[in-house]
Amino acid sequence: VLPFFKQKERKAAKKYPELEKIVASAMQEQAMVEHEDCGIDRAAEPTAKMLAGIFETIGAGSSLGRILHEAGYYLGRWIYLMDAADDLQKDIKKKNFNPFAVHFKLTPESTQEQLEQARDFANEELNSTLVRLRAAIDLLEMNSLGPVVRNVVANGLPMMQKELLYKKESGNVRPL
Repeated sequence: VLPFFKQKERKAAKKYPELEKIVASAMQEQAMVEHEDCGIDRAAEPTAKMLAGIFETIGAGSSLGRILHEAGYYLGRWIYLMDAADDLQKDIKKKNFNPFAVHFKLTPESTQEQLEQARDFANEELNSTLVRLRAAIDLLEMNSLGPVVRNVVANGLPMMQKELLYKKESGNVRPL
């Protein structure tokens, strides 16, 4: 399967060289960042900047470019942090980089209470990121898909966040 995807990647890079440059740069920066003992904001930055660059490229030459940049930034940040929060226990167990594990100095010997503290902190970070994403989305003038996009940002992402962070642990889901 890998050769198939490599071929598709080369084709996309040839067709959209500016996007390929943004993605390649972000991936390189992400690899460097994850080898530092960095904070949560620094860890999320490459992914946030990547989506910001992609979104801004989509709106290049229009007044929407800056708004799309902000929306992309906060969506990228949310995606990175959501993935890190969802993988927290697995990353601790495998001793993989995880910004929340680094922030809370979590180890395989960490208590359930320490894990819950990290998860609650992650939830707060994700919520503040969603607030900023919603503010950017609200500035966009959208066509008939506007209500769908707003619904995904206002309801879908928070629901996914709630499900992934507080799944099945006590039979109920905590409020965001």
